[in-house]
Amino acid sequence: MSDSILDLSACGTTVLFRIAPDWMERPTLELPQTGREIVQYDKAAMRYRPLTAKIGWKITMVFYTKSKADEFDLLDFYNTQKAMCNKFWLPVRWNYFTLAYDISAASKVFTPEANGFEDIVQFTERIFIMLNNGDLITRQIKGLNPDPPYGYLVKTAFDRNIKQTDIDIMGKLILCRFDQDEIKFKHITTDYSETTLTFQELGQEYISE
Repeated sequence: MSDSILDLSACGTTVLFRIAPDWMERPTLELPQTGREIVQYDKAAMRYRPLTAKIGWKITMVFYTKSKADEFDLLDFYNTQKAMCNKFWLPVRWNYFTLAYDISAASKVFTPEANGFEDIVQFTERIFIMLNNGDLITRQIKGLNPDPPYGYLVKTAFDRNIKQTDIDIMGKLILCRFDQDEIKFKHITTDYSETTLTFQELGQEYISE
């Protein structure tokens, strides 16, 4: 098998952040708020005007490097993205979900277990499926599937059969930038170090075709 990384380019990038954070540290998540301002015209009542409803998540994760090579990989990705300048796709390791049914090849439907996924989907972001063999699959969520087995529709059909037992991790893939202009490493040993990174979701830059 091989990766099937699709439905990403419409947002201007296909770059994926593949470096895994520390599994023991739960990421910190700041939920988006709706920006608004007070508007008042002459002799009129004051009212709120929404500025945007798509500010996006802000996510902070802890990373440990076990070697100088790991540290270089993290610094190299940060440098390549020019710190806070370039956007990329980030697997959100905060809210995973599992399948209620297996996925068939050529199907455009996936059905997650009822574990809160419906509370976080916006129909603009992508999903990622990481298989036990290391393959990575990405797809854009298009909407709800009106027919059994219900669930969600994706833009591009899945290219293989995917059993529930084949999946290592399945979650949400968001478009983001680094939300900091420097990286600081805390060296525990010569090779072993710790750093914390914050990512800002680009809620207004999704393109849903």
